[in-house]
Amino acid sequence: MKLLILIFLRAVRISKCFMRSLPKALSASAIVIAGAAAVLSLLRKGEGLSYADCFVMSLAVILLMWVAVSLIDVLSYGMNIHHMYDDELIGSAFSGIGHKSLMFEGALVTFHREKYREALDAFTSLSGGKVRLTSREEGVLEYYRGRCYQIMSFFPNAAACYEKCLKTEFSAPFTELFLARCYASGGETAKAADIYRSLAGGEGPLAPLARTEAGRMYLELNDGENALKWFGEAMDRRENYAEALGGAAIAYTLLHNMEKGEELFRLALLNHINDPDGFMSYFKSVQAAVVLGSAAREE
Repeated sequence: MKLLILIFLRAVRISKCFMRSLPKALSASAIVIAGAAAVLSLLRKGEGLSYADCFVMSLAVILLMWVAVSLIDVLSYGMNIHHMYDDELIGSAFSGIGHKSLMFEGALVTFHREKYREALDAFTSLSGGKVRLTSREEGVLEYYRGRCYQIMSFFPNAAACYEKCLKTEFSAPFTELFLARCYASGGETAKAADIYRSLAGGEGPLAPLARTEAGRMYLELNDGENALKWFGEAMDRRENYAEALGGAAIAYTLLHNMEKGEELFRLALLNHINDPDGFMSYFKSVQAAVVLGSAAREE
């Protein structure tokens, strides 16, 4: 049964590719037909082509171009059913052959080519009641608009999009985590902490990330005490362990416990923390700042 469903879905995808490719095939065919007519006219020493010849040639070129462009589109989708990228995330939203689906697919491709400003404009052109959308499609649009804003560091705008996304029928696993990051980057620490607490209180895959990200948020605020609470809980649970060790090392250093900070610093490196060079540089800079601050106060 599953095999039959898969075959049906792939047949639907191929038919959509053929329908979506027709405008591109017609545009390319016009150029090819004009060129072919000119070449044939030269080869026949200026003799014109009959209407029948023109019709047959045009039809053949259009069919060949349509098949070629459609096959290129089919191959570009790989194993995906509805979309070239993020197929499992987006699902059946924007999966038709109409104008809005074509516009969304173009925006999605632009997003994955890292042209975020252009992608944002394209996604926005579909929102705000300009086209008819389902609740799920509205959520998908707000999610990708939020991603564009977040990547470009417009955190309040991104947070507003993620808030709208969470009110729709669309569910993306990282939306709440992205929202917390935007709150934290925008200075709304209390809102970010509420989300981190909610995520950490569950049993989902985001709970370990929530603990270490909450700790990093407090490190950015030079709040070693609250940072240590989050990193300590992650260490006790052995979750995201190397990152938790590294964060705790910095938190202890901020709290002027240099010996414990050095101990956890070495453990983080031994446990293969991500970006060890960046971590070493960050730790040493925090350590130097704390030592200088202590020396200044003593004077």
